[in-house]
Amino acid sequence: MYSCKPKKLPNWQLPNWHYGMDMHNNYKTAIETLHQTNAFIKLITEILKRGKIVASDYCARATILYDISIFSKEYLFQNMPSCTTAYECVECGHNYRKTSPTCNINIDEILRNGLQNIQKAIDNDIITKRVTIILWYGPHLIFDTNILTDISYIYSLGMQPPQYILDNVAKTIIADGHKYYLVGIVSYIKYSDDYADGHYIAYTYTGSEWYKYDDMASKRSCNNESRGMSPRNILY
Repeated sequence: MYSCKPKKLPNWQLPNWHYGMDMHNNYKTAIETLHQTNAFIKLITEILKRGKIVASDYCARATILYDISIFSKEYLFQNMPSCTTAYECVECGHNYRKTSPTCNINIDEILRNGLQNIQKAIDNDIITKRVTIILWYGPHLIFDTNILTDISYIYSLGMQPPQYILDNVAKTIIADGHKYYLVGIVSYIKYSDDYADGHYIAYTYTGSEWYKYDDMASKRSCNNESRGMSPRNILY
């Protein structure tokens, strides 16, 4: 029977408990220079320093989102993109540079081989898209995986919709020589066939436990790693 109590590990496994703390400290250092100019990053910084989320943080988040005229990741992560990309046309030579809150990923690779193959999906994307050159990755990586739940697209590949399990997601990836750790997933719950009849929830990963954050619940809950979900964003 699954239990939400913290797992008791033998001494040789104890370093796993530092997974979240190491990532936490690295990310904290990366965002210290941005918290003065970005309200969302400032809120994150305050939570990291405090070490926990309190009721006032939810109010602050609501205020930030209310003040955004277009509800978009671009506005939340200004000056802190997942990647900066240079595009160049091989025919005319036209080129331009773009920053993005999300990173490209080879969705077909994941559909065929699962979320544990995110590393290969990143590598394939860089190799096959000759006109795209990744110049720089940010302190966090957000992968847009909405199409993983696009039934029409999946059927067009001659496939059946796969099931996605929390613990099957790759725990670490390497991008541009830097190691990134899995920290969370944004998932979408559909209550009916109506596209608008749904609800977003978030799962965070500490290196040993999954936690579910749901605005419909009063507090977070410990989550079974074998639970199915519909990934819309995967964060490292």
